[in-house]
Amino acid sequence: MTRRQSPARAPSREAGFADLRRRARRDRTYRDRMTLDVSWATRPERFANAAKDPQHAIAQELPAPPASKLAPAMLLLFLPVWLSIGALILSIAYRMPDARLLALAAAAFIGLGAVGIVVAIVRQLRAARAAVVRAIAVIVEKRQEVSSRHHHDPHHDHISTRYFATLQLADATRIEAPAAGPIVGTLVPGDIGLAVVRAGDLIDFHRFRE
Repeated sequence: MTRRQSPARAPSREAGFADLRRRARRDRTYRDRMTLDVSWATRPERFANAAKDPQHAIAQELPAPPASKLAPAMLLLFLPVWLSIGALILSIAYRMPDARLLALAAAAFIGLGAVGIVVAIVRQLRAARAAVVRAIAVIVEKRQEVSSRHHHDPHHDHISTRYFATLQLADATRIEAPAAGPIVGTLVPGDIGLAVVRAGDLIDFHRFRE
């Protein structure tokens, strides 16, 4: 007499979430996307109507959000701290016998770190002073990119999230721009409006009501 084999059970929803949590603990990057079929959303007449809409003229006159100066200020404050720590390490290394090679290596490391901080400050200031570009665009896609760095202690795992929005312009050019989480949270694929971009980042989006 043969036994009937029970059909294999499909993985439960909880098992799926558990697998996602396990994968998130590894050193990897995964993406969550929201996309749409843009054939209807990017019709030329839609852009033409948006350009004639009174909302377009009003949005053009709205001021752009001010650039954040917190990041360059924090880096500028950290630079003297880095140099002070480097000077302390070098003074200790020079007092040690036969430690000239170690002192030279420490000096090179501290110097490269200082140069990196200065370069980061210059980039931040240039981005803050960059020209603001406004253009009618359709939201084609939005996504978030979650990066996790696994440590031996699961309570100290480092997880960071970056947000992006893909814009399509009237000439069919597509641009993927980083954006802040609150901005991306308000976007819906298919929305048309005035995109405000500074240094490649989407800093505002004025949706047009149709």
